[in-house]
Amino acid sequence: MSWILRGDEANLLGAHWFVGASFRTGLPRFELSSKRDNSNKILRTMNIRPLEPRADRHSANSSISPLPFGDAYVRQKDLIVSFPERSPWRFGYQVDVRVMEQTQNESLCLEVWLSVQTSLLDSHPMISVEIADESFAEMSAGIWTDAAKRTGVIMHPLDLADCRVNGSTKGLTMRIFGSFMEKGVIRRMRFRWIATSTSQPSHAFWEEQYHEFSGSPLPLTT
Repeated sequence: MSWILRGDEANLLGAHWFVGASFRTGLPRFELSSKRDNSNKILRTMNIRPLEPRADRHSANSSISPLPFGDAYVRQKDLIVSFPERSPWRFGYQVDVRVMEQTQNESLCLEVWLSVQTSLLDSHPMISVEIADESFAEMSAGIWTDAAKRTGVIMHPLDLADCRVNGSTKGLTMRIFGSFMEKGVIRRMRFRWIATSTSQPSHAFWEEQYHEFSGSPLPLTT
């Protein structure tokens, strides 16, 4: 199972799940559908967008276009999409989505790597990740799930300090990075977006997922 890339879109067809990705607008969007009922109904969406909280007034987020899509490629089970730095933005970023379909609970695990880099001396880059369409709440430290516990987000413990998470009735919002970065520095973080076909997985299932992720080594390609 691997990504199929066509220009500025990509698809992933697994045994139990379908994932569609689009990044033509410069705002990466991932849509997750279950194959169980063959309805192709989108169950969850994940949107990623750049923020620059300390940009000058001419770079206000509400008045400028997103960072344009630069390049995308597939490497084994990874879909890697880059958005190079371009004025008036003060940084560029990259999204790396690695797929790991699991037999337990017919679950799908997408490990997401975000990285930011700047060529300027003054930048406070921030990435917003929004998972919509369902109420989310914190189950325990580093784990957020929807009400039925069928989908959830697990943050790697080494990256919790770089992320502010807000679960609400409208979904889950993560504000990642945001602190000062020096010229030429690359900063990375990772989290997992997990979906399961089980009607209501146990608390133990999510704890096992968290401990497995916490102990996983860094990929050699980072």
